[in-house]
Amino acid sequence: MAKGGEDFGELAKRYSDGSTAQQGGTLGFFERGQLPPEIEAIAFKMNRGDISEVMRTKTGFLALKCEVRYEAGQQPLEKVETEIMNKLYGEKMQPGLRAYLTKLREESFIQVKPGYVDTAAVASVPILETQPVPEDEKGKKKKKEKGQKSGE
Repeated sequence: MAKGGEDFGELAKRYSDGSTAQQGGTLGFFERGQLPPEIEAIAFKMNRGDISEVMRTKTGFLALKCEVRYEAGQQPLEKVETEIMNKLYGEKMQPGLRAYLTKLREESFIQVKPGYVDTAAVASVPILETQPVPEDEKGKKKKKEKGQKSGE
C-alpha cells in the first residue's frame, strides 16, 4: 500500500504490532553489522525514499522505508560545510548571546510576580517581588492617573 503513495508512518501506526508503531515505525539509524544479515542485505541496498517488499522474519512480517542514507567514510566538504558552519556558529554565539541578555537584564526594570520563577536572573540584580494587582484595579489606576494629569 505504501508504494501506492500512502503515508508509510500512518500505515505503521494503523497496522503494525511492533514496539515502534506509534512512532510511525521509526527504527532509528543503523550501521553495518547492527541488523540481522537478511535484513541488512536489503536495507543497505535501499536509497532514500525506497520502500522494501514485505519480508517474513522470525518475529513476523517487516517492511522498511529508507528515510535517510549516509555513504560510509568521510563526506566531501561541500556536503557537510553548512552543518559544520551551523555548529561552529552556535558554539561561538551562545556565550555572546548570554552576555548580551545579561546586560539587557541588568539595565531593565523587571518585576517578578509572587509564584513565578525568574529563570533568567542575574546574580548582581536583586529581584523585586510585588503583590498582584487585579485586572479591574489596573484600569481604575490608569483612569485616575489620566484624570490627575489633566486636572493639574
